Amino acid sequence: MRIHSIDLLHEQIKNSKSKEYFEEVIRSYYSKNFRSAIVMLYSIVICDLVFKLQELKDQFNDESAKSILSEIEELQKRNPTSSQWENKLVELIKEKTNIFEHSDYENILHLQKHRHLCAHPVMLQDYKLYSPNQETVRAHIINILEGLLTKPALLSKKIFNEFLTNLSEIKDILITEKDIETHLKSKYLENLNPAIEKEIFRSLWKIVFKSDNIQCDENREINFKALNIILKRNYDELIQFVKDDNQYFSNNLNLDFFDLILRFLNNNPRIIDNLNESSKTLIKSKINQDENYVFLAWFLNETLSKHLTYLKGKNNDDFNVLIKTETIIKLFNIYKGQGLLNQSKEIVIMMYGKSRNYDQADSRFDNLIQPLLSEFTILELTELIKEINNNGQVHGRRYAKWSNRLIKEKVDELNPDYDYSSFMFFET
Repeated sequence: MRIHSIDLLHEQIKNSKSKEYFEEVIRSYYSKNFRSAIVMLYSIVICDLVFKLQELKDQFNDESAKSILSEIEELQKRNPTSSQWENKLVELIKEKTNIFEHSDYENILHLQKHRHLCAHPVMLQDYKLYSPNQETVRAHIINILEGLLTKPALLSKKIFNEFLTNLSEIKDILITEKDIETHLKSKYLENLNPAIEKEIFRSLWKIVFKSDNIQCDENREINFKALNIILKRNYDELIQFVKDDNQYFSNNLNLDFFDLILRFLNNNPRIIDNLNESSKTLIKSKINQDENYVFLAWFLNETLSKHLTYLKGKNNDDFNVLIKTETIIKLFNIYKGQGLLNQSKEIVIMMYGKSRNYDQADSRFDNLIQPLLSEFTILELTELIKEINNNGQVHGRRYAKWSNRLIKEKVDELNPDYDYSSFMFFET
């Protein structure tokens, strides 16, 4: 009878040659030639390990893979008839790579012992060959499938340098985060085990938020995007990773890159909860030193809805005049990205109405209001007109007649009978 788990795992073998060779194991197992299945299975283990090293060497220029292959080749040259290189291969891979976990290593050693018993007569047993039972063979097959054959080669810690090089190469080719995610997922992320993914996340954190050199500066934005992409893939697990090692993630943050730090916290508000108290205090202090940071840092008010309520209450002229148009656009995009389109439009209407001088009103109309005119509802347009009516810096500027005419055209389109009589500064 076919074993569903074995057949399913068989289809997931990564290397085509290993998959082809494994057919012989399958045939031996289902023909009840268990001794042959064990011998062949061990041979496939050795082949697959070599295939993985060759892939790491050829595709990713992995130094550990190069070193291991070179040492094994030298051993074979010195003693072509000896199989000692097989033992050395397994040991070196265990020491220098993360291709398999410790439990997988123990399973390979266990299989190796059974392979020797199956292949060589034992004098103390009257030169009889070992005959494994079906359950033992099935366990070996499943262990090797799960622990090695279905795992990709890209598990070496040394791959991080190649990962960074690739990011640098694509930064001017792949512009959108979606394109970058598709590329990284196909080339790397689908082939990472959790341990290596955490190491890459940890290392990226350092070069994005801590390190300051020319190479880091040139690639900081693309590395920042990669950091977000990796976190999004395994959010809960990596949040816990930050919590478990919060001294590393908290200490030595470079506040010269605070715009990126704030962007990251806005995208991932649970991060700050898992930093240490010193880092939290430092971040909050930095935010309070700049009105634009206060405007953006919604996570300090727990939810986006509470943050909007907070901003509505900020009627201080000194605060509103210092908010840059680009800052308002950033917050607008955060709300819109979370599906809060009505609230995002409420923000731009509110901030247009809080303009503190003519130039600021001009900039906010051009960049915030005009691009959204076609999306405003009649209720939102009414609120917009009220804001214009109540602020002399908006309705008194030189371009007010022109901008108000655009608004009126949209209102009349939605409601030809709209009553403007309550708005003395709005041209009818």
